[in-house]
Amino acid sequence: MRKKILSIALIFIFFTAAGGCTSKNNVYICDDSHIKTGMFLKCTAATQKEEPVTKLVISAAGDCTFGSDIHYCYHNSFEDYYNRYGYKYFFNNVKQVFLNDDFTVVNLECALTNSTKYANKEYVYKGKPEYSKILSASGVELVTLANNHTNDYLKKGFNDTINALNKENIKYAYYDNIQIMKKVDIKAAFISVCSWSCSKEMLKNYFRKADQLGADIKILCVHWGKNYEKNYDCDQKKFGHMAVDLGADLILGHHPHILQGIEIYKNVPIVYSLGNFCYAGKKKLGNEINTMIFQMEYQFNGKILCSTKYKIIPAYMSNKNPQNTYRPTIVTDLKEKTKIINQIYSLSKNLK
Repeated sequence: MRKKILSIALIFIFFTAAGGCTSKNNVYICDDSHIKTGMFLKCTAATQKEEPVTKLVISAAGDCTFGSDIHYCYHNSFEDYYNRYGYKYFFNNVKQVFLNDDFTVVNLECALTNSTKYANKEYVYKGKPEYSKILSASGVELVTLANNHTNDYLKKGFNDTINALNKENIKYAYYDNIQIMKKVDIKAAFISVCSWSCSKEMLKNYFRKADQLGADIKILCVHWGKNYEKNYDCDQKKFGHMAVDLGADLILGHHPHILQGIEIYKNVPIVYSLGNFCYAGKKKLGNEINTMIFQMEYQFNGKILCSTKYKIIPAYMSNKNPQNTYRPTIVTDLKEKTKIINQIYSLSKNLK
């Protein structure tokens, strides 16, 4: 039996400085020293009934581009690393987090296809269909596909991507394809959109559909913002607030390719950009190497949501800067992880 949560009147956030992560067989196992945590109470002990308690933990990471642009050379490319080290290599330094949650979601920003016909645009990204094993081997259950590279290889490339995901039992969210993930009798609805092609009415319909499917919480994954702009803009904020007003319980953003801030709006976290995570678009990195895993914990008493708690787990896109090794790695050095936490806080709003 899990401990009952005490009533808390205020939002609180804390950071534990002691401790760290240990490495066992090249897998990082972490304690609470590397996280930033916040909690919001939804109901008090007085309103709780003696019903089964369900804890639901969701981890989210940013852009995953499993494959290069057609103009990139092979040496030190994502494909080169895959052929050298295999599919288990890429998420080996973060999979312990993903394997110990209930659901992990990332933004898959490429096609998984062998097709050679591609869209007429500046950058087009694809990987082989078998690259979907990177996800299934690492505890990733769900990907979002509403982004500006899913259709780089046209309709066939998109269909091949869906087939590759299905083969590895990876679920996906994409506009009206709302994905329901279930633990015990708690249902989490994942909705994936691009802000520039999603109207208020469309969003209403998606939330309405999620409610009809029995969703207890609605998580909106949204592609928005400007590339390499560290501050979230007015359009992002407007869309995010609208989504919360319509019923979103969590918003996970991506597209800018770097970390942006987090805003707490009506007790709902809006993560404006998760940054890149496993990204084949660059071989050399700089300040954009900083990333994170954002983890949300929901606690239900029966079907009543009683508390939500989030964690920020600082990470790097690569374990060898400035070389991109396409191997996201949890940060273990206290000074470095504090630097990433401070970076996020400096860009955030309403994080006390």
